[in-house]
Amino acid sequence: QHAMLVDGSWPARHLLCMCKNISPDDNERVVRLVQKLLDRMHASSLNEKDLSSCNSSLSCIQERFGGEMMLSPMLQLLDAGEADQRVRMLAAAKLLKLHFSSNLH
Repeated sequence: QHAMLVDGSWPARHLLCMCKNISPDDNERVVRLVQKLLDRMHASSLNEKDLSSCNSSLSCIQERFGGEMMLSPMLQLLDAGEADQRVRMLAAAKLLKLHFSSNLH
């Protein structure tokens, strides 16, 4: 399952369905899904369709669970990769309106 998500072979509708139906009591699964989506978004092979799918899925998770669990993995990915990968992550952080100020101390 992880490889299918990271390499982009999961259809977008499946990802969105997973995000909409994940149990609020399964925090560990939510955190794993967020990490996998962020890893996919950071991948150098990401295309525009996959980027849109990742953004939609992360937005869905944020609406349901908040964005706190995205901050730490997002910061790690912002510090890695090529410029285009970092710009993609910054754009996602802006789209999701993530606030890093309290995490930068």
